[in-house]
Amino acid sequence: MAMSMSKRFGSKDQAALFLSFYAMVGWRVEPMRSCASNLLRGFESGLSIGDAHSAFHSTLQHIRFAFYSGENLQKILKDIDYYLGLMAEYNNEMVKNFMLIHRETLSTLFDKGEASSIDEKAVYANANGSDICNADDQHFLTSYCYKIVQSFWLGHHERCNHQMGNLPLNRSMIHLNEIWIRFYFGMNALQLLRKNGLAAQVKIYEESIAILIDAEENSSGSFRNKILLMKAELMSIDRVRGAEEMYDAAIDAARMNGFVHEEGLAYERAAHHYLNCYNVDKTLFLLEKSWQYFMLAKNCYQKWGSKMKVNSTDRELEKLWANDMQQFRTSILPGGM
Repeated sequence: MAMSMSKRFGSKDQAALFLSFYAMVGWRVEPMRSCASNLLRGFESGLSIGDAHSAFHSTLQHIRFAFYSGENLQKILKDIDYYLGLMAEYNNEMVKNFMLIHRETLSTLFDKGEASSIDEKAVYANANGSDICNADDQHFLTSYCYKIVQSFWLGHHERCNHQMGNLPLNRSMIHLNEIWIRFYFGMNALQLLRKNGLAAQVKIYEESIAILIDAEENSSGSFRNKILLMKAELMSIDRVRGAEEMYDAAIDAARMNGFVHEEGLAYERAAHHYLNCYNVDKTLFLLEKSWQYFMLAKNCYQKWGSKMKVNSTDRELEKLWANDMQQFRTSILPGGM
C-alpha cells in the first residue's frame, strides 16, 4: 500500500497522505506495526520537504501505533525523546503535550518512572480543573485514556473503573483510540467481576466485546487476540469448560500479530486461571501450569521492556513458591532440594 501511494502521488503530498491514511484508516487493511513504520516514513518525508505540520503530527501517530503494536518500551521512549528534541530545535510545539502524555505513560509501564522520567511533564488538567472528562477537549480526552491504561497495567482496577466512568466516548466508535480503549474497559470489568460479581461489570464487558467484534470484522486481525482473551476470562469466571483452549488461542493470536505485551497479558491471566483451578482441585498439574505460564508471561514482558510488569510477575512467582513450597520441591526442581 505504501509503495502504491508513493508511486501515485508526488513527494510534495506524500507526508500528508501517509499521515491521513495510516493514522485514520490504514489499520483496517494493514497490521499495526506496518502502520507505525509508514507513519515514520511520513515523518521523514515531511521533514525532508519542510512540511512541519505533517512531520510532527506523524511523530505522534508513529508513537501511538508503536505502543499499540507492542514495540519495546525503551525503544519507544528513545524515539519520543528524539522527537521532543527536534520539536525544541524547530521551535514547534503543536503536538508536544500529547507526546509528553505518551511519554509519561510509557515511562510508568517501563519502570514506574523511577529512572526513565524526565523533568518536563504533560499538563493533564482541563481548563476548569474538573476531574470529569470533557468530550470536546481532545487533549484531556487523550490524557484520560492513558490514565486508564496506566491504572489497568498497574493493577489498580478500582481506580481504573472510576476513571472509565468519567470518560465520554463516541458510541459510533469511529476512531481507533476509542476502540482500543474498549479492550481495557472490558478486561478491567472482568477483573472486578471476578472480585465482586457486580452485574454492572457484565454490561461493560458486553458493550466492550461487541465493539471489538465489530471492529475485527473491518480490520486486518488486530482485535482477534483481545476478543479471545476476554472470552477466556469470562469462561474462567463462569467455570465453563474450554477456558484453557481459549487462553491458548488468545496467546497464539497475539503472537501472530506481534503483540508481545498482550501475549504476556494472556499468559498472565491464564496463569491465574490455573492457580484458581488448583486452589479448588489441588491437582499438582494445575500448579505446574500456573508456574509455567507465569514464566512465559515474564518472558514476554521482558521482550516488551516493561521492568514494572517483570517485577510484578516475579512477585507472583515468589508468592506461588512460598505458598506451595513442598509441591515445587518434588515437581519442578531436579532431584528436589
